[in-house]
Amino acid sequence: MATTLLRPDPTVYRSPTALSPKSASSHQAAQIIGSANTRMLAKTTSTLIYVASSLALDANPQLGGRRTGKSAIFRGPHMRVAELRVHRGLLSLARDYVSLLKLRIVVLLVATAVGVMPPAAHGLRPGMVVLAVILGGSFAAGGAHAINCWFDRDIDAAMSRTRKRAVPAGRIPAWHALVLGIALNVVSFVVLWAGANLLAALLALS
Repeated sequence: MATTLLRPDPTVYRSPTALSPKSASSHQAAQIIGSANTRMLAKTTSTLIYVASSLALDANPQLGGRRTGKSAIFRGPHMRVAELRVHRGLLSLARDYVSLLKLRIVVLLVATAVGVMPPAAHGLRPGMVVLAVILGGSFAAGGAHAINCWFDRDIDAAMSRTRKRAVPAGRIPAWHALVLGIALNVVSFVVLWAGANLLAALLALS
């Protein structure tokens, strides 16, 4: 018996790869359009992020420098310079606040306080007490220096040696120095009372 092979009718079934020239060109055009839309979407997204970050810098003159009235999107290459200015501005501001504490004098005061503890106690004190004296003494001395910067701001502004300090030069508001000093003294009182004794905490405030 002869076997008859069944073949698919080309009018009914057509392989996806066997496209007519017209269909192939349409498919290729669709791929090109889709790729172009993807690139356009990615570029638009990155542009929006860039504009948003630029507007954020312009809206905060203390972080981004001078308010120019133009977004950084129009300044182009200067965007990286503005970011460096923000970083340097924050570091400079932090140094100004730390300068209120006069840490070199604080180190001398704390070293003096810790150095006389063994002779006064006729032996070594517990580690927690020594740590409380170091921390509490540092906070108390730094807070006192900050308050002194607020109190002597008019005198510092009149002297050539001190007029460039943070408060008389206007880089830090005077009340910031006062609040910082009070806060540090409160922390010092709590640390010394908890780690040493009430007398040490009261003497630190005096």
